[in-house]
Order: sequence, then C-alpha cells, then structure tokens
Amino acid sequence: MHPFFFIHYSSPAKDHVIHLNHPNTAQKLYAVWIPEHIYRENLEKFQSFAAGNPSHVELSYTNTPVKVIELDSGKIYLVSDNYSGRIVGATVLVKKISQTKLLLENSFKQKFDFYSTPRGRSILIPPQFTFGIWLEFLEQ
Repeated sequence: MHPFFFIHYSSPAKDHVIHLNHPNTAQKLYAVWIPEHIYRENLEKFQSFAAGNPSHVELSYTNTPVKVIELDSGKIYLVSDNYSGRIVGATVLVKKISQTKLLLENSFKQKFDFYSTPRGRSILIPPQFTFGIWLEFLEQ
C-alpha cells in the first residue's frame, strides 16, 4: 500500500499575495476526494484528525449523497468505490467562477458547464484533462 499523507500545521500557513493571484482565481484547496474503502480501511487514522462525525452533501453531478469528513482547514469527500486510485479528485475554492470558466475553456478549447450545488456554483473538469483526477472549481 502506498503512503497517504495529511499534514496538520501547528500554526496557520501564511499565503503571500502572489499565491492568491492565480489567473483562475484559485484561493485554496477545499476538499480531496477519496474512495470510501480507503476511509474504511484506515478508520482509526481518519477519526484521529476528523472534526466530528461524517456528514453528507449533495453534489449535483453525482447520483447519491457524498459523505464529508470535516478537517480543521478542509474536507475529505468519500466517493463511490467504483473509482480506482487513492485520490479521485479535488475541489479548489475560487474567487470568480466565471473567470475560472473562461480561462479553462480557452485553455482546453472545450465548453464546461456550471453546476449549482448547496455549496455554491462549480465547474467540474474530467480526468482526461487533469492527468487522471476529477477537478472541481467552486465559488461560494
């Protein structure tokens, strides 16, 4: 089994202005998506850094509610075991989703749809464009 790392900083990380000026308006990593079996196989480890019991969230592009593990400064989405790999996807919080969409469509020469979710508006980029993982950009 390959190592799986989560890091907890004893003091908050400090972003510099240059880190927050990305052309796609990215602000921070919001969530990492992993298959549920990874969570079940490592339950004790996950519970040691989780902030409470898992909750559920509806994602408009999935057929079922997704379990959410709350962390101090992020989330883990537990997705179906139908996905291969240890990390299935990631959600990046952005400042301006319309600017993000324009940049992505110009870069990939591909149209992407907005999704309305309980968390805000998002754009979902499939693995064929991201070297193997789903990538969601979310504006809250």
